[in-house]
Amino acid sequence: LIEYGTVSTFYPSLDGLLKRTVAAEDFSVIRAGAGTFADYSAGIFELTVQASAGITDKWANMTRSAILFDTSAIPDADIISAATLGLVATAKADTFNGSVSLVTTTPASNTVLVAADRSQFGTTIQAPNITVASIPADSSTFHTYTLNSTGEGNIDKTGITKFGVRMTSDNDNVAPTWITSGASGVTYASAQTTLPGKRPALTVTPTQPTAAI
Repeated sequence: LIEYGTVSTFYPSLDGLLKRTVAAEDFSVIRAGAGTFADYSAGIFELTVQASAGITDKWANMTRSAILFDTSAIPDADIISAATLGLVATAKADTFNGSVSLVTTTPASNTVLVAADRSQFGTTIQAPNITVASIPADSSTFHTYTLNSTGEGNIDKTGITKFGVRMTSDNDNVAPTWITSGASGVTYASAQTTLPGKRPALTVTPTQPTAAI
């Protein structure tokens, strides 16, 4: 068990991508559409918004990813005063000058992901958005999402904390200016990565409750 007031780092109990890939759809349709593929066993996960090739104002791929942590070891009485999510990017594309939003997700299972889970992503940001341009995609450097009060409040001290990442254009339902085959997205090292020490890491800083007088 973790002692009161201990800063703790958690690694994913489950992570993976949820994708919808089609030939050509309106942005709002691909955003709301059912997932066509899920993968939670690879060494990477990703998020992407990609335009169709040569079909104006149509879109071919929109991918989101889920990241779950077993945070039940946090003492129930601890007050979470700060938390960060660190991720390592292995690749990125940024035709649309995009950014990434950290949100919540509610997959049907805590142990597997299925394509239908793609529809189980919230839109309330859990940390300030981060631009793709600012993310180092060197397979080495962590970049950090600093959780806001909403994100801190969604850390589950009795079970599984469930976050997700999606492109901000996807999150806000605002289509980028279309460019044929253009894409913005990021590929991250997952819990299954072979890169030493580069798994996603959720760091939680609690405040020990004040003793009653």
